[in-house]
Order: sequence, then C-alpha cells, then structure tokens
Amino acid sequence: MGGGEEAIDEDQFIDEETMVQLEKVGYYEFSVNLEISGNYSQFTNFRNGLAQLKKIININKESIVVPGSESKGGDVQIKMLIATYRLPKNETEKCVDPNSVESEEEEY
Repeated sequence: MGGGEEAIDEDQFIDEETMVQLEKVGYYEFSVNLEISGNYSQFTNFRNGLAQLKKIININKESIVVPGSESKGGDVQIKMLIATYRLPKNETEKCVDPNSVESEEEEY
C-alpha cells in the first residue's frame, strides 16, 4: 500500500473525529460478585432459580466453604462470580474504543 495508509482489519474501524481505532463489539458482558450464606438446600434452590431464568447466566467462578464446628450442620458460605450478556442496542454501540473499556472484575 502506498501513501502511508494502514491496513484495517474488517472488525476494526476508525472514528474520524477522534482518530481512534475502534473495535467491533459482538456482545457486552456484565459480571457480578456474590457472597451468600445459608444451608446447602437453600443454595441448591438458588442455583435452580438461576437455571430457570430466561436470560443466560454463567457462573464463572465459585467457591463453597463449610464453616467450622460453631455453625449449624449443612451451612455453607459461597462466593461466586456470575455473568450475563446483551447485544449492542444500536449501531453506535456496535463499536467501542478498546482503551476506554475497563475491567471491573475483582478477585475474591
């Protein structure tokens, strides 16, 4: 290519106003850290409730701890990272500046 032009991948675009290379977005992921406690039966009911939702919910990380002898039998403490997804609402949301996207995921 001549004239100093750069080849642009078809999944990338240039915002003429700010001259930022934008990437095409297929979907957005929303993650939530949860900490819950209760007995194991309540936990399985919670998981069953997640499975019954019409929206896709992924459990990306999960940690189940059985507390020491001072707790009642069957008690559990759970830490989990769940995620759901959505498609871009309109044409404007189909492209994003990769430098402005911040990860809010925290380790637990």
